Amino acid sequence: MGPAAEIEPEKRRRSFGFLRELPLLGLLIVVATAAAAFLVPRHDDLLLSDLKLLKAGDLAPRAVQSPRAFTLADRETTEQLVQEAASRVKPTYDWISGVGLDARDRLEAGFRFMAGVREPLTGDRADDLMRALQVVFDPEQLGVLSKVPFDDELRDAAIMVVRTTNEHPVVEDKELLKLQAPDGIHLRVLTRTGLIDREESIYSYVDVLGLDEARAQIDRTVADHLGHMSLPERRAVALLAKRLLRPNLVPNERETQRRREQAAASVKEVFIHIERGETLLRAKQAVTPRHLVILAGIEGALADESRLQIPIGSALIVLLLLLVLDRFRPRRAPNPQRRDFAFWSIAYVLGFLVAFACFEGATLLSEQWPEVGLDVIRWAVPVAFAPLLVRFVSGRRVAFAVVPLIAFSAGWIMEASLPYAVYAFVGGAAAAGTPAILRPRRTLVRAAIVIGVAQSVAIISLLLIRAPFSEEQFMFSVGAAFASGAFSALLSYVAMPIVDVLFGLGTPLRHGALANLNHPLLRDLLVQAPGTYHHSIVVGGLAEAGAISVGADPLLARVGGYYHDIGKRKNPRAFLENTRQRENLAPELEARKIRQHVADGLTLGAEHRLGAPILEIIAQHHGTGRVRKPLARAREEQSGVIDDNDYVYSGPIPLTKEAALVMLADALESAASELSGEPTTTEISSLAARVAAELVSEGQLTESQLTLAEIQTAAAAMAQGLVDLEAARKGQPMPPPAQDLGPAYVVVRSRDDRPN
Repeated sequence: MGPAAEIEPEKRRRSFGFLRELPLLGLLIVVATAAAAFLVPRHDDLLLSDLKLLKAGDLAPRAVQSPRAFTLADRETTEQLVQEAASRVKPTYDWISGVGLDARDRLEAGFRFMAGVREPLTGDRADDLMRALQVVFDPEQLGVLSKVPFDDELRDAAIMVVRTTNEHPVVEDKELLKLQAPDGIHLRVLTRTGLIDREESIYSYVDVLGLDEARAQIDRTVADHLGHMSLPERRAVALLAKRLLRPNLVPNERETQRRREQAAASVKEVFIHIERGETLLRAKQAVTPRHLVILAGIEGALADESRLQIPIGSALIVLLLLLVLDRFRPRRAPNPQRRDFAFWSIAYVLGFLVAFACFEGATLLSEQWPEVGLDVIRWAVPVAFAPLLVRFVSGRRVAFAVVPLIAFSAGWIMEASLPYAVYAFVGGAAAAGTPAILRPRRTLVRAAIVIGVAQSVAIISLLLIRAPFSEEQFMFSVGAAFASGAFSALLSYVAMPIVDVLFGLGTPLRHGALANLNHPLLRDLLVQAPGTYHHSIVVGGLAEAGAISVGADPLLARVGGYYHDIGKRKNPRAFLENTRQRENLAPELEARKIRQHVADGLTLGAEHRLGAPILEIIAQHHGTGRVRKPLARAREEQSGVIDDNDYVYSGPIPLTKEAALVMLADALESAASELSGEPTTTEISSLAARVAAELVSEGQLTESQLTLAEIQTAAAAMAQGLVDLEAARKGQPMPPPAQDLGPAYVVVRSRDDRPN
């Protein structure tokens, strides 16, 4: 066959590969349609046609009640609060410290220019001085300056007066400031570079100087501190300080506007919350403007709602939650996503359909028993049914992921009730947390009680929060909570066989039936391959002990151990535990026969409908390990290159905890059967640790979801089981086991029956 012939099937497979996804796509469409049809809050339409012409002061023609809860924007109140917030913001003024420093610099520049000059200030020399000081003097003022020497003493005196004056905020018009900001200002003190040094609020203007007050302050400073100088010098200093005087307190309109906008933006929008059934207007009541605002808001909210928006939104939310749920799926070997996702989706749909039907039925029952009340009857709805069913089939992890979906759906159906969503969440979480399943029917009864207790606590909490309640209401509500738990357990019990038939996922009831040692496959294995039978029973007990120790499914682990080697019944003489003489076969052929028992086991398991979890354990219990004895013999007998692939199991490696525990139990029991003499407890414990370490080092347990600590714990539990088995074989009293490993340990086989 040429390359083109090989490529053509691959192209066809890619072209039509999407067809394999059609069942899953169809399932999603069904789920979305169901959500769109049923996940709609129940309410009556509000008829406002006869109220549209009402005006303030009119009398209401009839009583008006809200058909459901509304949240309406109160724009009038919000706008009023925005204006109040903006008005409370004080004007912002900047106190610029650089004004005084600039005046000092100009003084120093002017004095440097006049250093050593004794001529009168006229003509170009006067112009140059005014340019240096950046001020203009009239002839009279120039005459005052001409009478004094521009020496260091005069310069320092002028700088001192300028600095002292600018230690106060100086505003251009103090009276205008008081008029514009009677309640004070927000002050920003700026450095010379324009950076904010500090901010504060000023409520009094005592320390603020107007320009006239600043000039008077200059005169007082000169008189108080420069008495030792001559009159012309004092007049010159005062003149220079006054001419260099500038306002250092200036309004910042942009910052004021920004702060007012920020204050306005910080105002939260005001909403009018209207509860379902709340009376909006009484008959013949005078209509107020606020009534008109509320009625218009409700009318607008109803008009804005599309007939499709709630169904479409419900469908999208459910699909999103299903995709989130898919992220929590346990990893399984044969086509996990489609089968598991299909079951979870169907379980969810069943859960909210049951809830919807019960909600509708509760309305009818409340008419028959009005003294009980509609709310109390709805507490009895089996909201934990779907999480409990998923817990029994797929485990705790997925069950906990289903809980938010059911809680959301139940609360949404129940008129978008958050308290009921909390109630459903608590009940679902209690169902998802159901402990390890050893005896399915007893576990169901226990689950019903646990769910009832958890939901009772939730109801009591909600009753305490909501309002005063009577003892009669309390008793009815608690009874309804326990009834809900019982109904959830009963529905799960009825649904599990259906799930087993439709999806082949395996349920506790199915596994309980498979655990019966009178099952035809086990009885046939006992007759055809007694050594393998004994080995399998012991492996089942060890796997169960390991599962109990690490929180895995002990029933599935035990049943998986029972059936992991059923393929050996087709060729029992190929395995040493069933014969004392090995067939004289080439190593490669012997390895092929040994490896074939996995495929034969899958065939037998499918014929007897063992279920996907058991088939996965059969396929994975050897992982990708080697057939050690034939490989060792090949290396001894053959001198050429040996293809290791002929001596390796096809896998896959264990993908679940239970499959990994069966692998560990199988390897440990096989290794223990080869111990010589009477091994001690320490030897068995060391052997268990070594076997576990070998599997870890070979990478057989990397995908099993078991941590290293859990692997060590499981190995220790299995070692304890082997110690108990050894004690029973000797007829000695068994030491107290770490866990009750069940009836599997009553079987004792000869140490010479050694499995491959």
